[in-house]
Amino acid sequence: MAFEDYKDRQYCFEELGRAREMWSSKEKFTPKCAERIGFALAGMYLYCPLDMRDMVLGALNECHYRAALVHGVDTMLNTPVI
Repeated sequence: MAFEDYKDRQYCFEELGRAREMWSSKEKFTPKCAERIGFALAGMYLYCPLDMRDMVLGALNECHYRAALVHGVDTMLNTPVI
């Protein structure tokens, strides 16, 4: 995967779908997986078409929220959530 692939609108939609599929399963959504999804979504935010940025930012926020909810860890700071 290269971040330049995110310039394609259809590819962004497919990747957003894969991310949502990953965090919908408690077994698949490990802290490491949450970190990787967050990294991919951050890269997608930088390279995606401008009209998709709000959607990608929402998915990134949801990823961090779900990681904190499921694992009690803030994946951005790697600290426990109180």
